[in-house]
Amino acid sequence: MSYLDFLASNALNYYEVGDSFRVEYEEYLSTCKIKETFTPIRYDFAPSLYTEGRHPASHIHFGHQNEIRVGTKHILRPLSFLLLIIRQHYPNAWQRLIQHEEAVSWCRNVREHLDVIHDVYWNVMDEWEMILT
Repeated sequence: MSYLDFLASNALNYYEVGDSFRVEYEEYLSTCKIKETFTPIRYDFAPSLYTEGRHPASHIHFGHQNEIRVGTKHILRPLSFLLLIIRQHYPNAWQRLIQHEEAVSWCRNVREHLDVIHDVYWNVMDEWEMILT
């Protein structure tokens, strides 16, 4: 759990205690069971590596040391990717985030105002596969 969650689980508030429980938190982390599996996610925009139907110019990698590339027709912004990671890897943090009064604006802005990749980097065979739009 995060430091803030650790504090909350001990009925403590960060604004009251700050970082004074970091040592205890580090001890807690050292006793946690190591997660056996994880799925790294990475975004790449590499038009110079584009190959129609095989290597999308804009794509997301799922996993490590594999050939998984899910194409996107849009160029993700850092905040777009960050929100993807929070939603997929940290659902509790996502639930807190979407309660924020600006959440609708953040999410809409990073989804609806993305640049579309140039037509040179999206061709017929690219339409044959599942993509993220």
